[in-house]
Amino acid sequence: MRKILLATSALLGTSFVMASVGHAGTLTPNAPNPAPGSITVTLNALVEAFVFDGTDSGLASQTMTAANGKTYTAKYQTYGVASYARLYPSFDGVLANGLKYGGSIEIRQTAGFGSSGSSTATFYAQREFIYLGADKFGKIEVGDPVQPTELFQTGNPANFNTGGWDGDLPGVFGTGLPYFIDDSNDRSEKIVYVSPQFAGFDFGVSFEPTDTAVSDFPTIERDSSVVATSPLFGHRRNTVDGSARYTGAFGALGVKANVGGTFGGAVKAVDGSASDKNYSLLGGGVSVTFGGLEVDGHIDTGTFGPGLETIAGGHTTAYVTGASYTIGPWIMGASYYGFDSSYLKDSSSTPVGALHGYGIAAGGTYTIAPGASLFLEYLYGHQREDGYDLVSSAVGTANNNTRAQAFGIGTALKW
Repeated sequence: MRKILLATSALLGTSFVMASVGHAGTLTPNAPNPAPGSITVTLNALVEAFVFDGTDSGLASQTMTAANGKTYTAKYQTYGVASYARLYPSFDGVLANGLKYGGSIEIRQTAGFGSSGSSTATFYAQREFIYLGADKFGKIEVGDPVQPTELFQTGNPANFNTGGWDGDLPGVFGTGLPYFIDDSNDRSEKIVYVSPQFAGFDFGVSFEPTDTAVSDFPTIERDSSVVATSPLFGHRRNTVDGSARYTGAFGALGVKANVGGTFGGAVKAVDGSASDKNYSLLGGGVSVTFGGLEVDGHIDTGTFGPGLETIAGGHTTAYVTGASYTIGPWIMGASYYGFDSSYLKDSSSTPVGALHGYGIAAGGTYTIAPGASLFLEYLYGHQREDGYDLVSSAVGTANNNTRAQAFGIGTALKW
């Protein structure tokens, strides 16, 4: 704990030194909007570092056998320092007739928490796409863009810290909790259309042929004997996604709401002997602001699993609600999410119970200077499933009831 306190003190000291000089200047948001007949090339970035401490009931210890045949019990270290970086290069152009075109790439660091050395971490591209459009007609994106249900998602409170249970801090623990309120199919190739805004309304639709890699493109199993271990089970095919959103203001009252859904077929065995259920997710949310107060809520329901995969049976409902308050450079808030899922987690005939859980997030963010912030975050989560080991992901009687909590403080830079 003394190490955590020393690291926290150093981090706070650096942050407030930055605050003493940061407000002397201004930072223009880097939002590409080139003039007709010109192009703009930008490179945005995010760098985040924080210290953390916590507990995870599923990671108390681990038994290992060494090369000499001796058995050792190792205790997990649940505190430390974590950091990661992301890059966002983009290209945007406008023809003299107003036609817009361009492309974007998001470059992420793998296993960035404490593994930033070149021998232990690499970078990979995600959400790369090209687009073509116009202000009057909207735009078409092709490649790996964000699908409309995520692009228009409303009511997921995450503006007061690093994102709650859907953010960065849970990544430092091995079991954590599944987080359903995500609506994110980030790594699948698709075509997306996003409309312009009409009287506060806009919408988007997308089509995704398959959510597997190109090398796994076949959408049926060639050999029904490998159904139980096939990597294609859990994946979707011919997925359609759509969402509509409304944004409006009535005096000091601001309202934002969305509704959307995702529907796709499941991978099937070639002889029809086995198949997951067809994929479905229906969701919607609302966010209301009045002065510095913001109140949020979002719900999802359908036949999907915790990783937004197809499932052999059952149904899932998940929701999140929260509130935050902004005053000057401070944003403070809290949120609560719960889920109930009866999806079949194992191909074994051994019956397992429904999965239930909830999570709490609380914290705050202080804007040090344009593009720089200091955050404080606390998380607590719980999940339970009778007859299933939530740590080893197998039928069993151990680890049926797991809990995790974490505390973190850090800084983030965006440009």
